[in-house]
Amino acid sequence: MSYATYNNGTNFKAMGLALGINGAIIAAAILIPSAVYFIKKEPRTTVINVENKPDQPPPPVEDFSKEKPAKADPIYIQKPINPAPKNDNDVTTTPEKPTAQPLPTGGVIDGSAPIKPTETIIKPADIPLPLISARRDPKYASRFQPEYPGRLIRLGIEGSATISVLIGTDGRVKIANIVSATHVEFGRAAREQALKSWRFIPARRGDIIVEEWMILPVNFILN
Repeated sequence: MSYATYNNGTNFKAMGLALGINGAIIAAAILIPSAVYFIKKEPRTTVINVENKPDQPPPPVEDFSKEKPAKADPIYIQKPINPAPKNDNDVTTTPEKPTAQPLPTGGVIDGSAPIKPTETIIKPADIPLPLISARRDPKYASRFQPEYPGRLIRLGIEGSATISVLIGTDGRVKIANIVSATHVEFGRAAREQALKSWRFIPARRGDIIVEEWMILPVNFILN
């Protein structure tokens, strides 16, 4: 084989090798962006270690349905201040207590309500008028003595009875009760006579006629 033939074969091999390398480079250039694209699109997973903490109770819910009581303003009381002695010769003295002053009638102290006088005024209408007691009506004086019980006359028995009567505003006896009697018939006769025949000038307070209770004795004496 001549030198020319050998050289031609070598050139063909070199040319084929160069074409193969160039083709590989071109194919790599085409395929590398696709690979990079898929690599960028692949999702990444990040693992974070989280400590397991115990469940905590939910925060308390404040109840606004109940109104909270309003806090009163603090009361500040000014205390007496005793000044410190300037030297050994000075003596600390306690403040004198304020003396009580008489309160003015109808006056105002520290913006409070007016002070009313404590003395009570008594009106003439509040003083009860004296009672003028009832008395027997002289027009009916003969009707006061009850009839003597006949049986006691025959027996010759004398005695007495005490009657409690309520005298009405018309002068008549509204109620009569036997308080005491030496004989039951004396008491009954006095009570019946009081309800039937006794008349009085009624009691009075000023110009007002009032009712009054009276206790009256009745004597039974044989002539």
